Amino acid sequence: MQSFVPRSNRIAKGLFLYNCRIKHLLNLNYTPMVKKSHLILLTPLSILSLAAPIYGVANPRNLVAITSLSPFQQVVSGKVIDETGKPISGVTISEKGKAAATTTNQDGIFSLNVSSKSAILTFNSIGFTAKEVPVSQAAQITLTKSEDVLDEVVVVGYGKQKKSDLT
Repeated sequence: MQSFVPRSNRIAKGLFLYNCRIKHLLNLNYTPMVKKSHLILLTPLSILSLAAPIYGVANPRNLVAITSLSPFQQVVSGKVIDETGKPISGVTISEKGKAAATTTNQDGIFSLNVSSKSAILTFNSIGFTAKEVPVSQAAQITLTKSEDVLDEVVVVGYGKQKKSDLT
């Protein structure tokens, strides 16, 4: 990065800034509505944003800051089992309040990127009671069977069935 920034400043008709604390040092008046021309201009930097935390680009008319998706990324992995110690496959694990989620494999093992050390993970599976657990305690999760388990499941493929036909 130290060699990229000076070379880019000479080549481009703009000013490239690099500082891991640029977001806090400058008020860049960034708005969520980024013009298409900015996106085209900043595409090469989106690749570089994987390598460094924060980049900024300034030109005479506009000032835009690109920040990494999250200042903190941690991979949390663990195993989900039932009360008897058997692994549960297909359990959905998500970070509370976030969109990212994953599921357990056939051995009950999962891995998920979280955005904070204090994140709360939510574990959901049909037939089991949902559970919320802090990241620090997510190494091995035991889910308990739900009292409201479905007794029977009827699958009807592309067709119509009357309720009276199923009973």
